Amino acid sequence: MGSALSAQNVRVNATVDKTTLAMYDKLHYTVSVTSDRSIEVKEPILPRMDGLTMRNMMSSTSRSTSIINSQVRHQIRNDYTYILLPSRTGSVLIPSVTVMAGNRTFHTDPIRIVILASAPSLPQNPPPVDPFAGWSFDGEQPASGYSFIATEAPKRRIWINEPVVVSYYLYTNQSISTLNLREEKDFPGYGKAEFEQPQSLNYQYVDQNGQTIRRALLKRIAISPNLTGTIKVPQLVCTARISSFSFNTLDLVSRDLTLEVMPLPEANRPPNFSGAVGSFKVTENIGDTQINLGETLNYSIQINGRGNFNQFNPPRMSNPPHFSIADPVVSGDIRAGIDGSRTFFYTVIPQEKGNFVLPGASFSWFDSDSGTYRTWQGEAHPVTIKPGSVFASFTNLFQKEDALRFNPGIPVTAYDQYRLIINSIYYWLALAFLLVSLVISYGLASGRKLRYRDPERYADLRAERNLRKYLREASQAAQRTAQEFYPLAEKGLIRYLAEKHQIPNHLSTEDRIQALSEKEITDEVIRTGVPKESAPTQERKPVKKEVTEQVKDFLDRCQTVRYMPGAFEQDKVREDMNLLKAIVTSLSGLQKGKPRKRTDSMSHTGLLLVCLFSFLSITLLKAQSPPDNPAGSPAITSEIGSADQTDPEKLSRLLALEKEGIRNPDLYFNIGVLYSERQESPPAILYYLRALNLDSSHQQARENLEYAIATGTNRDQYPPH
Repeated sequence: MGSALSAQNVRVNATVDKTTLAMYDKLHYTVSVTSDRSIEVKEPILPRMDGLTMRNMMSSTSRSTSIINSQVRHQIRNDYTYILLPSRTGSVLIPSVTVMAGNRTFHTDPIRIVILASAPSLPQNPPPVDPFAGWSFDGEQPASGYSFIATEAPKRRIWINEPVVVSYYLYTNQSISTLNLREEKDFPGYGKAEFEQPQSLNYQYVDQNGQTIRRALLKRIAISPNLTGTIKVPQLVCTARISSFSFNTLDLVSRDLTLEVMPLPEANRPPNFSGAVGSFKVTENIGDTQINLGETLNYSIQINGRGNFNQFNPPRMSNPPHFSIADPVVSGDIRAGIDGSRTFFYTVIPQEKGNFVLPGASFSWFDSDSGTYRTWQGEAHPVTIKPGSVFASFTNLFQKEDALRFNPGIPVTAYDQYRLIINSIYYWLALAFLLVSLVISYGLASGRKLRYRDPERYADLRAERNLRKYLREASQAAQRTAQEFYPLAEKGLIRYLAEKHQIPNHLSTEDRIQALSEKEITDEVIRTGVPKESAPTQERKPVKKEVTEQVKDFLDRCQTVRYMPGAFEQDKVREDMNLLKAIVTSLSGLQKGKPRKRTDSMSHTGLLLVCLFSFLSITLLKAQSPPDNPAGSPAITSEIGSADQTDPEKLSRLLALEKEGIRNPDLYFNIGVLYSERQESPPAILYYLRALNLDSSHQQARENLEYAIATGTNRDQYPPH
C-alpha cells in the first residue's frame, strides 16, 4: 500500500510493507523519491507517532536506464526505509511526511495501519526472530550500528622537513545528521597547516571488513616534521548526532597515528643546498637578451611540485662580471605552503656595453621519493648590451622627496655619444621627399575636390590648361613658319570652345559661330576669366560680333590652308598667330598669350611648406653640437683657472667661452661652482651634469652635484635649456 505525489519529473511515494501487524512484528515504512536526473534530496524526518516507535533508518540510491520506442530514459531513485515497532494495539495513523527534493517541497499522504495483539490465525506463521532481543525500549535508546574516525597518511616513514598530508575519514553505518569538531589536539615535533576542509559530509560506499559502509572526509592537514624520531599526528575530537527517534549523540575521537621521521643524509649533499625537501620541477625564462645599457634584463625561475616551499632560500645566482643582480621578487600560488608553484623574478643590471654570457642559476633539493639529492642547473644565456644614453645612469631625477643620487654601478664613460640624426644626409632626403609628396598630394586632392564641388570651375581650368598646351605647340610651329601650325591652332581653339563654352565639336563652322554668338558672358569674364556664377553683380553681355567674326575668319583660314593646295603662305603664319592670341584674349581673359594669375590655395600651401622646410633646416643646423675642445687646452686653461668669487665678471667670461663652442669639464665645473655661490641650484646642477658627462671621474663635480640636489630643488625651476 502506498501514496504518491509528483511534480514535473520528480515523484515522491510513501509505502508500507503491510497494513496489519502483530505486537511482536515490525513495520517497514519507505519514502521513495524518483527523478530523471540527479537532484538534492534531504533526509525526511518522521513526526512523533502514537503507537509506533522508530527503531532504525536505512537509505539507498539506485539508477536504471530503459529504452522505450527508441528513446533512452534514465531513472534515479532514493529510498529511505524506516523500521517501526508497535507499542500498542489498535488503529494507528502514520501522518504526512514532508520531503525536500530539488528545491521543492512534497507531502506524502497519511497511511493507516492496524496493530493486533497476535497474528491472524490464517495464514499461520511462526513468530519471527527479534533482532533487538535484550534491548529496552523505555526512554532514550542507544542507536544501532557503529561509527569511528580513521586517520590515514600516504606513508608512515618520512624525512625531516618533508611535508605529508594526513586525512581524517568518518566511517559509519548509522544515520548521522550532524557532526561537530570540538577539538584538535596537537603534539610536539611538527608544524601544520589546513590543507582541505569539506563543508558537508559527502558519503561514498566502501568495503570495510567484508561489509559495505559509508565513508566521508572530515579534514586534511599538512604536517611538516621538524624533529627526527617518532611523532604523533594531531587528533580530532568530534560529537555526532544520530537520527533515531530520540536523536542520540555520540562522541568520536580519531584513531592514533604515528610517523617515523628520518634525518637527511650527509653524503652527497650539494654545497648550495638550502633545505628544500620534496618533489619539484624547475624551469627558467629570460626576457629580451638584446638591450641598451641602462635598461634591465628580466630573468625568472619557476619551481613546481610538492614540498616545503616556505623553508628554503631562493635559487642561487652567482655574481658574474659585467652584471649586477638584485634580490629576487617572489610570487606564486602555494596551497597550505606545500603544494603549487613559486616564481622568483631576478632583475639583472648590465654594467657596460658588449657581448657577454649570463650564467644560469642553480637549485638543489632533497628528492623525498627517491631519497637522493638533486641539482638543477640553468643554461648560460648570451646577452648583447648596446650603448645607451648617459641620462640612464641617474635615478630619482624628478622625485622631490628623495635626493638625486648618481648610480655608481654604471660608469658614465660606458655610454656612447651618438651623432644626431639630423646630421645625416638620409634624414634630409627623407624630409624633402615627405614635403614634395605633401605638395603633390595636396594638388591632386584639391583638383578632385574641385571636380565634385564645382564642376563648371573645374571644366574652365581644364579648358584653359589644354588651350595653353595647344597655344604653346602652335607658337613653336609659328616660329618655325611650319605648316603644322594651322592643324594645332584649329584643334586647340575648337576644343577650347567645347570645354569652355559647351559648343559641340561635330558642328560646322557656321553652326559653331551661331552657337558662340548666342552665349552670354560678363565684362569680368572677358577681363579676368572669372565664371559668371562667381560675379553675379557684373553686367552680362553677349559675345561681341567682332570676336565671332574673328573666330570665323580664323577657322576658315585654317580650313583653306589644310585642304587647298598652295594656300599656305609663310609670311602670314605670324600674322595668323597674332590673330589667334587676340581671339583667346577676348574669350578667356588671357592677355598677350600669358595665363591669367591664379590665386588658389594650393600655391599658398606649397609656399608655406617651403618656408617651413627652410625654417626647420636653418634651426636644426644651428642646433648642431660644436666641436669638442680637448680638456686642458692651453688656450683656455688660463681663463678657466678656478672659480674666483671676488671677480664679478668671471661667470660672464666663462659663459662666453661656452658660447664659443668650448667643451671642457673644468669649464662646466667652475660655472657650476659660481652658480652655487649665487644660490642658483638649477643651473649649478645642470653644469655639474655636463662636467660629469665629459669626465665621469671628476670627483669634485660629483660631490658638488650630490650636495646641490640634497639641499632641495624643484624640477620646475630648471632652465629651459
